[in-house]
Amino acid sequence: MMASIATVCLNCNSQHSKETVLVTNKETKTAVPTSIPQKQEEKKDTVETTDHEMAYTHSVYYYYKYELDEHSRMDDNIIELCYDGDSVVKGYFWGTSDEFDEAREEYYPGFIVLPMEDLKVCTDSIFFVLDSRGKDYFSNCIDVSIHSCEEAKEKGYHPWLQDYDFFYDSVSYKGTIDKDTIILIDKSKYKYYVPKKFVRTDLEDIRKIERSLGEKEEKMNRKGQYW
Repeated sequence: MMASIATVCLNCNSQHSKETVLVTNKETKTAVPTSIPQKQEEKKDTVETTDHEMAYTHSVYYYYKYELDEHSRMDDNIIELCYDGDSVVKGYFWGTSDEFDEAREEYYPGFIVLPMEDLKVCTDSIFFVLDSRGKDYFSNCIDVSIHSCEEAKEKGYHPWLQDYDFFYDSVSYKGTIDKDTIILIDKSKYKYYVPKKFVRTDLEDIRKIERSLGEKEEKMNRKGQYW
């Protein structure tokens, strides 16, 4: 099965009094400060600067909790917005293969971390694209400290073998944003999208959440077996 692939351009559908910040995966346009307050305690305090940490001063994290399963956190999602001062310069999304599929039946998802491409943060709106083409899925949830598929491989994550061509696609998202929440209310290509509410959460609190599959389940997912 092969899903149609389309490149989606995001456009802000409403008028805003302030200019927007536009970030692409290739270049960064002129950044204009947004009005979203930042928490000073989330500033980076590392001694060495990694490639991920270059060109920004601090990050803000938003956590989506999947409410239909209280016994597992594998379906939760994480958004990281990286700021240079008051301006968003890039973002990352931790999620699963479900972002590129309308319904999953009788198998564990593949796990992935992706840059938020074509990212626009307006006064109260957010727009971005997730593109899994040319990327890799893994058999277990990816730690929030990892920001690329290449880094996940280096850390020893195992490839997800229960995958098909239609999981490699591009989808766009539209939502609202304020200092405490991001609500994704629309997703391209999927008619029956259920809005997701992400709550602003400290990085240390996210790290305390056990999102990983158990050893048995991870091995099953690594080998591509059904439940």
